[in-house]
Amino acid sequence: MLRCKPEEGRRLLQFTNKPISTISTFLCFSGQNHFQTAFKKQFGITPNEYRRKRL
Repeated sequence: MLRCKPEEGRRLLQFTNKPISTISTFLCFSGQNHFQTAFKKQFGITPNEYRRKRL
């Protein structure tokens, strides 16, 4: 389940302009830092880095 959340976050970062704080809350992470840590662990970059590279 924990691996699914960063994947869904990746999709939201790619296809929406929602703030990372909103995405982390939507995915039921305890905080934005927890989401960023899980995302970086799975993809090797932070959500901010991912979003910048996708633009």
